[in-house]
Amino acid sequence: MRNLFVGCAVAALATSAVYAQETTSTIQGSVTSESGPVAGATVTITHVPSGTISTTVSKGDGGFSVSGLRPGGPFTVAVNADGYSSAQITDVATVVGQAFSLPVVLDKAGQEIVVSASRVKGARIVSMGPSTVLNANQISKIASVNRDIRDLMQRDPFATLDSSQSTGRQVSFAGVNPRFNRFTIDGVPITDSFGLNPDALPSRRGPVPLDSIGQFETKVAPFDIREGFFQGGVINATLKSGTNDFHGTGFYTFSSDELQGNRTKPYLVGSSGGTDARGKVTVPNYTSKDFGATLSGPIWKDKVFFMISGERVRASTPLTYPNNFNITDASLARVTAAAQSVYGVDTKGIQSNNGDKDDRLVGRLDFNVAPSQRLALTGIYTKDSILTLGSTSTGNLPTGSNDYIKPNRVFAGVAQLNSDWSSTVSTEARVLYKDYKSGQNPLNPNTAGATICSQSADAAGIAAGTFTNTTNAPGVTQNNATSCASNNGSILVGPPGSAQANVLRVKTFEASLVTRFTFGNHRVRLLLDGQNSDNYNLFVNGARGTYYFDTIDAFERGIAQTVSYTNATTGNQNDAAARFSYQTYTFGLQDDWKVSPQLTVSYGARYDMFAGSTFPLVNNNFIAREGFSNTYYINGKGLFQPRFGIDYTPTPRLNFHGGGGIFGGGTPDVYVGNSFSASGVQPATVTQNTSTLCAANLRGVSLTNLPAGCVAALGNASATSAGAVSALAKNFKVPSLWRATLSTTYKADFGRLGDGWVFGGDVLFSKTRDALLYQDLRNRPITGTSALTPDGRQRYFDVVCNNNTTACSDTQGDYVLGNTSKGRSWVFVARMNKHWDFGIDVGASFTYQNAKDQQALTSSVASSNYGNGAYFDPNGGAYGHSNDEVRYSFKYNVSFEHSFFQDYKTRLDIFGQTRIGSPYSYTFQDGSCCNSARSTVFGTVGSNSRYLFYVPTVNDPKVIYADAATQTAIENLINSSGLSKYRGKVAPRNAFNSKWFTKIDLHLEQEIPTFVGRSRISVFADVENFLNILNHDWGQTLRSSFPYSKSVAQVACVASGGNSCAQYRYSGATTQQNLADQLVLFNGSSLYTVRVGARFTF
Repeated sequence: MRNLFVGCAVAALATSAVYAQETTSTIQGSVTSESGPVAGATVTITHVPSGTISTTVSKGDGGFSVSGLRPGGPFTVAVNADGYSSAQITDVATVVGQAFSLPVVLDKAGQEIVVSASRVKGARIVSMGPSTVLNANQISKIASVNRDIRDLMQRDPFATLDSSQSTGRQVSFAGVNPRFNRFTIDGVPITDSFGLNPDALPSRRGPVPLDSIGQFETKVAPFDIREGFFQGGVINATLKSGTNDFHGTGFYTFSSDELQGNRTKPYLVGSSGGTDARGKVTVPNYTSKDFGATLSGPIWKDKVFFMISGERVRASTPLTYPNNFNITDASLARVTAAAQSVYGVDTKGIQSNNGDKDDRLVGRLDFNVAPSQRLALTGIYTKDSILTLGSTSTGNLPTGSNDYIKPNRVFAGVAQLNSDWSSTVSTEARVLYKDYKSGQNPLNPNTAGATICSQSADAAGIAAGTFTNTTNAPGVTQNNATSCASNNGSILVGPPGSAQANVLRVKTFEASLVTRFTFGNHRVRLLLDGQNSDNYNLFVNGARGTYYFDTIDAFERGIAQTVSYTNATTGNQNDAAARFSYQTYTFGLQDDWKVSPQLTVSYGARYDMFAGSTFPLVNNNFIAREGFSNTYYINGKGLFQPRFGIDYTPTPRLNFHGGGGIFGGGTPDVYVGNSFSASGVQPATVTQNTSTLCAANLRGVSLTNLPAGCVAALGNASATSAGAVSALAKNFKVPSLWRATLSTTYKADFGRLGDGWVFGGDVLFSKTRDALLYQDLRNRPITGTSALTPDGRQRYFDVVCNNNTTACSDTQGDYVLGNTSKGRSWVFVARMNKHWDFGIDVGASFTYQNAKDQQALTSSVASSNYGNGAYFDPNGGAYGHSNDEVRYSFKYNVSFEHSFFQDYKTRLDIFGQTRIGSPYSYTFQDGSCCNSARSTVFGTVGSNSRYLFYVPTVNDPKVIYADAATQTAIENLINSSGLSKYRGKVAPRNAFNSKWFTKIDLHLEQEIPTFVGRSRISVFADVENFLNILNHDWGQTLRSSFPYSKSVAQVACVASGGNSCAQYRYSGATTQQNLADQLVLFNGSSLYTVRVGARFTF
């Protein structure tokens, strides 16, 4: 045998598309000699760590292909043919779902030739859509103070990791709503299909330990037929497998407030949510500990292997409270004492830390059943929980009794069998069972919620049980206030209504079969897949009752201003739960055709069909109003998705690849589930205004017993004729979009500067076919002289009042989920990377996004999706830039790995991002909306500050001002904010951005010997926002608070003649402080955070 470099001729690259949801990899290529293709050559592929062997024979054109291989490697490929010297290619590394193309050239009979795959000309991994792949070594070097799988996702140029005080961490791809992502483990969907989490992850950090991941891949446009049910990005983590050698690792990490910064650039000095004059913020005491272990090896050498990995996080971090208008300690003490003495409720003080807990366990067994049969069994268990404030709204101070635990629990099992039936036919059969639980668990269960205003009271009136400014309500004389007056804070006791009965459970079963056929230059795949999803969502808002007390005095005397109670009319909460099931059936066919040595074309299609036999309760009141039933469901819906891809390699250094197709589905099931949980039939709600029995519960309030009068009233109640309803449109279509990409990569040789400089670019275009759109169908266009606002926007009347004016006391809606075709995006990426043999890797990318949609879909509940956002047409959204668009983003990475002493490595990884801030909108607020009446300006309900701001010209006849101070404040804002370019127009949605920022993360590690075999210890540190260590003014992140709009002023209509809205009247201009962005102090934003640790490896 001799080792030498094989001068291989450039051979055809037999490519395949990115096999999304694939759990295996493929090695394919051609066997040739100087005289042409070599047919009948035996190709033996050995997975070196496990000894697993696959064998095939080259076809008449010399081509070969072996699928169903473990991803990673290394593999050795041995080729033998009569009359030729044998060849052996070592160190072949594969990527899950992608083909490694290996051209092999045989010499005439002689000594065996052995060569590394990296030296084979034309050998490479190919794909038809842009993707980012990380191997286990790269994953281990990524700084992740929070041990969060999102830190891996953000390495993709198409990905954006956002942190905010209200929504936490979430990753979007190509400017698309992160709820439309798809997350898979070993190719099977372990995702939050219901959609309560922000970005499709079924847990806060990811369902498996980072140390268990062998490969990690993100994609935005894979054109394989197995890829479906997404519109954002696809994320796949491939687990490690056991090998013929035992490997193990154990680690411990630690962080605390002493390892976190407490200074940033001075901002909103002296204000709640800001810093002091030196930029200092208060960081409560906390500790964060993380430890885990992974073990793998053989059970039966060459036959059976295992891998088990576990991780436990105890990362209690500080809670951030909203501005509560300086509620005094004395007021809080009074409420705390009264809660205990009058109501028997422990308020549990003011919680300081979130009690973050996260346990993850995964195990895998691999069986080489026979040379052509490989079985893998995987089990996943994840359980996490975190304390969440009951309210983050300005003016509210939630006590611990108002807070709740947000849990996630995932159990999943996967079985997969890969079979090679012949050199022409192979199959992959797979089954999945997943059980997912979530919800909200209050710290004080079985307790009503109480809001206590801290404003002063009329003591005499309190004692008499009456209040100033009284109006007569059924059964009691009460103040007509239902919320605190401006600039008075409220103290919250007992769980919020949303947490009083909130349980989610989703059970999923899936089975799939992929059959692969090889016919000459054609590689054909047939996909059959079926899935059943059972959903149980108990969400009864106010199932224990909610009360409002207008003063602390009233709370001490048990006298409430308002009471509300919601439940099923049967008294059984389960009768108000959303219970629904559906099935999906997928059929797909695809051909990967090697047209020429330089060109491979992939074409195919998949069809997703939905079925189901559960339907929402019939609401006859809805039918009478809207003319169609609220019981429409997704059963019978389908989506045809053609796909096309190409890979063209005109020279060994230049490659083009891309494609196009339809992608669809993947939207959260909660959007459909709203039709069941908010049918308007169950549950029902009673208040002091709707029942004299319920009004009796305003006196002698109990927070631990159900309001007896309200319970009795509810037993005799039915859905009010004007109760809120959620429904699907009768012509609802499965959401989908067209998506196309074109990518190019060039490998440059710069002479003395070295070879292997890789430059590339990607272009992605998406066009909406059918996006989701919520509308309130109670809104009907006003006709006549008052039909339009002064700037030309449509005004609406409520069909319940049916008076052709905006005046209406109905504050509910018929929230119907339909479709819109408005939406498109362009994304451009420029990238480069370079590797040097002495251990340095550098990379950089620039991404430009221009993504537009009609509606943001920021929430789970239908009314919240409708009500939160920024609207031009108050009932139809606003076509504008996406909430998740990041117009400009630079990413850069430097990695160093070198052994200065024997094989003990020193490792350094720096990853940074410089980007424009997140977008936001300017709006105005209609104070007449929406607690007791619809907006008098627009006639709609929802957030009263969601209407896009009309920017007046100087001396604009469409606008008058309440006073000179209001006009001056608005003019100053217009001239200082960029609004001036829109004078005489409505300011577009998301046309403004928060400040640019830079965030750099660092991982530093040193291996040291233990002098026991090949074992070693690594000591390491992860630093997030490293720049903040160097300079306190650096690394600050600002963002507009949810729902990412800033209200400029109050707006009202001014009548003239027969037009009830001839002019706008602006008043109460918002202060600069309240318009300011939020200082983000979450997970390494604005402040540095350090985690130190040690790892033992053998």
